[in-house]
This record gives sequence, C-alpha cells and structure tokens, in this order.
Amino acid sequence: MKKITFIITIVFFSGILSAQNWQEIITLASSDGVENDDFAYCVSISGDYAIVGAHNEDEDINGDNYLLNAGSAYIFFNNEGVWEEIQKIVASDRGQEDNFGKAVSISGDYAVVGAFREDEDINGGNTLTSAGSAYIFFNNAGIWEETQKITASDREAANYFGRNVSMCENYIIIGAYENTTDASGGNSISKAGASYIFYNNIGTWEETQKIVASDRAFEDRFGASVAISNNYAVVGAYYEDEDETGSNTLNDAGSAYIFYNNEGTWQEVQKIAASDRATQDYFSSDVAVYGDYIIVGAWYEDEDESGGNTMENSGSAYVFFNNEGVWEETQKLTASDRNIQDVFGLSVSVSGDYAIINSYNDDEDANGENFLDCAGSAYIYYNNAGAWEEIQKIVASDRAEGDLFSRTVAIDGNRIISGAYGKNTFTGKIYFYEQEPTLIKTLSQNDILIYPNPTTGVFNLKAFESSRNIGTGSLSVEITNVTGQIIKHLSIDNEHLTLDLSEQQKGIYFIKIKSNNLFIIKKIIKN
Repeated sequence: MKKITFIITIVFFSGILSAQNWQEIITLASSDGVENDDFAYCVSISGDYAIVGAHNEDEDINGDNYLLNAGSAYIFFNNEGVWEEIQKIVASDRGQEDNFGKAVSISGDYAVVGAFREDEDINGGNTLTSAGSAYIFFNNAGIWEETQKITASDREAANYFGRNVSMCENYIIIGAYENTTDASGGNSISKAGASYIFYNNIGTWEETQKIVASDRAFEDRFGASVAISNNYAVVGAYYEDEDETGSNTLNDAGSAYIFYNNEGTWQEVQKIAASDRATQDYFSSDVAVYGDYIIVGAWYEDEDESGGNTMENSGSAYVFFNNEGVWEETQKLTASDRNIQDVFGLSVSVSGDYAIINSYNDDEDANGENFLDCAGSAYIYYNNAGAWEEIQKIVASDRAEGDLFSRTVAIDGNRIISGAYGKNTFTGKIYFYEQEPTLIKTLSQNDILIYPNPTTGVFNLKAFESSRNIGTGSLSVEITNVTGQIIKHLSIDNEHLTLDLSEQQKGIYFIKIKSNNLFIIKKIIKN
C-alpha cells in the first residue's frame, strides 16, 4: 500500500456566533454626485478595491464635457482600513446615452465596465445602435487605466452586449441578452440571447467563444445574468419557459445554464430550474457561483421554503451544490421576515461560506420595525456544514424611504459592499460592511495531537483537556470530501479517537470538530 500523507490546517473559532456579526464601517457617495446619476446601481469588490457604476452620470473625469447619460464608474480603495474614492473612470470614446457603468466587475488588477447602449466597434466605426461594448481597465501602480475596448465578434444593433458582466482572474463573461443568432452566427431567433467568453492572453483580452443555450428559443433572454468562477460559468435566462427536460411550459418561470471549461472550451453541462417553478418567477434574475455552490435568485417568486404562505413577489433564492459534477438543488432560501413585493433575490453574491441576498424593496429595519417604503435591506447567510442559515439582516444606518438599499450587493471574503442608488433622489450611495474580527484561540501541539503523520491510513486524534475545556460535552467529528459528501460522522466522548481513511481515494478531505462553542476545520491531503 502506498504511503498516505496528511497535511493539516487547524482554525479555531470560539463559537460560530462570533463569526456572524457584520458591521457597517463606512458609507460613501461619489465625489461629484448629483440627482439621477444612479451611482451605486451596480457594485463589485475584490480585495482592497471596489468599483461602483453610475450609468446615468453625465460628465468626464474632470467634471466637464457634458454628455447625457454617458455614464461613469468610480474606484474605491481600502487605505489601511478606510475606504476612499481614488478615481473616476469613463470610456475613452464616451457618447451620449452609452450607459457606461450599467454593469461592473473587478478581479485582482483588472476591472470590466459594460456600456450596453454604446454604438461603435473597437475602432470607433461601424455604428450599430445599442450593439453594446465593454471596457477593460488595469491597475497600473494604483492608477486604473483603460487598456482595451471589447465588442462581440458578430455584433448587431440592439444586442445590449455589456448589460451584464462577470470577471474571475483570466476570464470574463459578458451577456448580450437580446442577441438573435446562435454560436455560429446563424439561426436567428428574436431575443434568444447569447453570452461571450473572453480570455486574458498576456494582457490582451480575446474573445474565445460565443455561448448560447442548447434549447434557445424566442425571447428567452439568455445572458440576462452571468457569473464566472474558476472553471464554471452560469448564465441566466429568466424569461425561459421550460424545465430541465424541455417540457412543462410555464411562461417566464426562468432557468439557468451551467458551462464547464474543458481545456479552454466552455461546454454546457447542465440546465437548472427551480424545483417549485411557477409562471413569472423569473428564476435567474441573478446568479452567483463560488467553488461547489451556485445561488440563483428568483425575485418574483411567491412561496416560502415549504411551498406555502404565498406572498406576491416576495422573492426567493435557490442553492445548488456540485455533487461529483452534477449540480443539485439543495435548498430554497427566503427572508425570515418576507413580505409582498420585497423582491428578495434580484442580486445575489457568494464568497467562501457566506452569501448575501438583496431585498431592495423591503420596508422594515433589522428588527422588523420602523416602516420606510422601499428603504431596502439585505440578508447574510452562512454555510453551516452544507445548510445555509440566515444569520443577519442588514440595513443602512441612515435608511430612508426610496433608498433602494442593496439594489446590488457583492461579497469578497470578509467584506461586503451594498449600493443604494435611490438615495437622495437617485444620487446614490454605497455602504461597506466587514465581519467583526473573529475571536481565535491558537492551540499548540499540546492541545490536540494527531499521529502518526505521515500515516498509512489509520491515525489517531487526541483531544487534551486544555482543548476540551473550550467546548462543552462531547466533540462531534465529521469527515467530508471536497464535494461536501460526509464520509464519517462520529464523536469524541473521551480523549482519544482512531480514524481510518485507508479505503478512500486520493484527494482532499476535511475534518470538522464541533461543540457548542468550538469549531475546528482540518484540511487533509491524501496522496
């Protein structure tokens, strides 16, 4: 038998509750904001940078050259814990009614900004009304510079290329939800929709593929929402009518399509729809993907998790898990204080074990009180061993009627940004939240001992009294593989436990040790 080596990483939290408190740390408006700019209609965050769109803004970076609704975007930087606006960006060939900034996405040192009503190609010619375009910016030593304008290779008028964008490392996906043609540019179907994949080839972003739905049809609007992360992309078609099998027609029930990057070629691997789909739910009003989880919003859905308590357009979201390559719906999420017309699920975002879902028409504060019409709120969820639990409702510290707080939300690690584009008659405002610092107990080798290491498969876990005193009662031990499948589930009622993974395949496994106020994660690599 081959040797099996385990590399173990231990993280201790003194209670899950301490990791759940998200606090508003700052709220900001644009430096040159005026009414009807729609600043904060869209937001994105990556590390110490955030980008915020203002698609109805009219001036260039100097506040000159007025062009109605040309649009702009603003870069914010976390300067030693303080977020501040550092730059306003506009398109190099800005034009009236381009709506630059209607969609934004940022990842590392790159950002992409959509201008879905822009008319010209990359050379400034071949005018096609509202064909759409997108602009790529690069962080050059703290200065964000436009490096490229991109358009669809088969651009057509009124395709709205750039209405939705998503970026992850070296890939960008851009929706053109009113595109008419298939992947080869033929078989025209009005507003069937399409999306385009771009790849960063040594600093030059190249269109590598046009993707469409395998069952594309009239006015499905495939590409109305897009998300990309690592080797998976998700494309929403919230006007689509059929279920996963292509049957059971329900008008505008909505669906989403999952694509996998197979050595540079993106292949549709699955169509997903809600298990309780209904007419005009608009499933896939937004989509998000991270690791083995996809979250899909359905902002006009009416029922709670059990399928009852109908409330018109209260909204919901659905969680899908990647079970060995098959994405399965594992949970339906609704707000704990759901109400009619809250439209929960128009914007969704997920990062690690946390997700945020908006409800920008919600009227109550975090305690369900102080009614303010359409002030808006958002809900934070935590992935507790595969079950996503609502842990916090957030609202703006200066909430007011018509703010539309959380029209779009984004999460990255322990940071959240939420936009309230209706604030001050659509001048707009953004809100940053951070997770309250988690109390961490550092354990030494004398607290928990794992041996032998390396091992042939059988190893021992010994919990000394110093670690057991942190928890109460027995410690629950759960071993899962990378898909979340539980391999073993047992408990430590005394100091010692023997574990055996010798029959398991090579790969990564996780040991979770839990008690009432102790949470331990061990990452194990089996060679």
